[in-house]
Amino acid sequence: AALFGRALDLLLEEQANQEEAPWWLAACHAALGQVALELQQGGHSVVSGEEIEAVIESALPPHEERPVRAVNRVFQALTGDRGLFRAVGSNRYAFVHPLWQAYLAARQLVAFEPDTLVEWLEDPQWSDVFRFYAELGDMRPLVEVWLRTPDDVFYTRLCTLGAWIGAAPEDAAWREGAMAILARVFLQAHTHAPTRRALAEALAATDVPGVAYFLKQALKRPEAEVRSAAVLGLSRVAQEADLPAFEEALADEDASVREAAVQALGRLGTDAAKRRLAIVLLEGADDLRPVAAAVLARCGEEGV
Repeated sequence: AALFGRALDLLLEEQANQEEAPWWLAACHAALGQVALELQQGGHSVVSGEEIEAVIESALPPHEERPVRAVNRVFQALTGDRGLFRAVGSNRYAFVHPLWQAYLAARQLVAFEPDTLVEWLEDPQWSDVFRFYAELGDMRPLVEVWLRTPDDVFYTRLCTLGAWIGAAPEDAAWREGAMAILARVFLQAHTHAPTRRALAEALAATDVPGVAYFLKQALKRPEAEVRSAAVLGLSRVAQEADLPAFEEALADEDASVREAAVQALGRLGTDAAKRRLAIVLLEGADDLRPVAAAVLARCGEEGV
């Protein structure tokens, strides 16, 4: 959200005259947010030129306090070559990318009571909006509702929760409890292997301090599937100092863990990781050498 906010400021500021900047920027922000929210609530992605102009009109100061042709000025900025709307037909417009609509709608929702947003929580068309909202708004009541609903066998809801944790501010009160649930389910028995790997990815995506330590501890678990998923998840957050953990996984007694370690080194992509892959290719076990070759081939020119 912070990146989108900065990009929006840059896009608008470069088109603003110094004399008109205060009212003009305020009108642009208000119009974009209102259009985005109305489209999102209606389940649409296309808006007419007349609808945009009506929203701009409502966002501008009274007629006696604004320059001549102010509506047209703002409309041209929003729909021109550097605007956030692109033409998709005769006098019809859409945001240049769906994430702009999601971001701007989420910004508008900050002014709402969180409990009023529950009706859209299950709608897949709102998933990007809530990912932005997790960074901008109070997600706690929504997380509580989200976790009360039973998950599917793929733990889709928990993986979504991981994305929210990663987006949320570090001081969000609900973050620690949500992280504990995600970690507990990752370790529990009888989880399908691909699902456990998806949970490891979700854990890594949270970027919570300590997640690398948790995944390294998981490499010591007796269940091979946990170790295999943990080394893949660790590759998303590991530093150069974590390389010994991958070395241990390469020497694991279970073949699936060893193969996962090779895949993880390719994801890590550092010079040290590539050198270790080269050693596996030249000197490793017969079952790992083809895997190392395939992974190296995806590591850029040096790997090839």
